[in-house]
Amino acid sequence: MQPRLSFDRTVITTNTDEQVHTLVEFTAPAAQPIDRPAIDVVFVIDRSGSMSGAPLAAVKQAVHDVIRHLGNNDRCAVVTFGSDSETVIGLDRHTDQAALQAVRNIECDGMTNLSSGWLRAVDILNGDPRPDTLRRIVVLTDGHVNRGITEHDGLGDMVTRGRGNSITTSLIGFADGYDEELVGALANAGGGNDYWCEGADAAGAVFDTEFDGLGRVVAQNVTIEVRPTPAVAVAGVMNDFAVTPLSDPAFRIDLGDAYGDETRSVLLAFNTRPQPAGGTVEVAQLTLSWVDVTSDFAAHTVTVPITVTAGASGTTDSGADPRVVDEVRILEAARDRREARRLADDGDTDAARRLLNRASDGLASVRGFASRAARTEIREDLDALEANAWSGMHSKRAYSASREMSRKRSASFRNSKTNDPFE
Repeated sequence: MQPRLSFDRTVITTNTDEQVHTLVEFTAPAAQPIDRPAIDVVFVIDRSGSMSGAPLAAVKQAVHDVIRHLGNNDRCAVVTFGSDSETVIGLDRHTDQAALQAVRNIECDGMTNLSSGWLRAVDILNGDPRPDTLRRIVVLTDGHVNRGITEHDGLGDMVTRGRGNSITTSLIGFADGYDEELVGALANAGGGNDYWCEGADAAGAVFDTEFDGLGRVVAQNVTIEVRPTPAVAVAGVMNDFAVTPLSDPAFRIDLGDAYGDETRSVLLAFNTRPQPAGGTVEVAQLTLSWVDVTSDFAAHTVTVPITVTAGASGTTDSGADPRVVDEVRILEAARDRREARRLADDGDTDAARRLLNRASDGLASVRGFASRAARTEIREDLDALEANAWSGMHSKRAYSASREMSRKRSASFRNSKTNDPFE
């Protein structure tokens, strides 16, 4: 995979502080279904009391359907957690009716001990490892963690250690009672995806999407390491990815998996120091790393320089790409929407409205369906604030929508029975 660099400006003015945005894009190779690696996946299902009735029934059906469609070399296990955890079915192909019946027999009880369920899943995967296999834990929860490890940092460290052992973690937040910021942070830490599943009607779609993605993974542990030069005063990432500081001022961006033919992108921001003379300025060294799961899980790296040109004021900039300007506006709007959601949840509706209006204005000049759809959603959020009708469902949708804008992957699954879950 070769990184492609685009800039909102390729010329900076000498003797002046400047800001440069660099869009880093790469496209994964095509997936080969016949030769795809085997999958070992553990579904970790919240069975606390709040999941009783239609929610748990829909989740059991979704897991049941995934089990029936496993590839010949794939295996899965199912773990549930309430106040403690339980292995419903062990890691296997599960073609027998007994395993499917065990899933159907899951019942609700207890509190929300997510860490117990996740740790049991790790034990299952580590207890029967296979070489050259994609290993994934998929956690579904509808509530706030209140047993076991409850601190966000502790849970994040736990999931990060799993990723270091080649176990990625995706999370599904169900309905409107879960902690969306925790779910997003754990997905970042685990190198997986996070989803908002509005309700029972959407459960099948979210499980299908996650498992379909697993079947199309061609690269794992995709990272971008950025090493700014002394020409840069401040550097950062505008997307909502996990960022790990390295030796100052370098940092690493963790992107998780890449699917076949998928184009991933990261937007970097550099504040450059005044350059005393014209000419080429190296801003940073960028290294893209990944593990190719289609070729014996071989590790690869590609390093490229990020450079601009210093010139006199008014120098023509023929290399500037308007797509990067649009991407800056999209990601600024995503940040505003996420912060507006937090303010609305805290009851500061005036500040939330100001940020939502700014987000909408920023997207006004960005072409495309995604921008129009985002502005429609923002209008709905503004209407809810005006009517004093802001709810948990509004908050979850706003958070997942901002994640979609920032990470370029689906994060929201709404019920099919209605176009408006807030009626």
